[in-house]
Amino acid sequence: KSFGASKLQTLKDVQLPLASPTIFASFVESAMIIFMMVVYASLIGAPGLGVEILRSLGRLRIGVGIEAGIAIALIALLLDSLLGGFHETIRG
Repeated sequence: KSFGASKLQTLKDVQLPLASPTIFASFVESAMIIFMMVVYASLIGAPGLGVEILRSLGRLRIGVGIEAGIAIALIALLLDSLLGGFHETIRG
């Protein structure tokens, strides 16, 4: 305000850049929670990789469970790096 900036300019040029790490950290955290929900959703019959993990636990097929778990982890890591790259692109 001491430089004569309007409220919109202050929001756009000062407050949002300062808040962007926290905002994007919450996006990444939400994405990781979604991947945890993949396994939880299979408990109520939703299809997906979580079903493979539960089936492998029930049938003692550890290899299949590890494969599905690694697939979920790789997708989560890919999404994490994409969101991180997007954040760096926006920050400049």
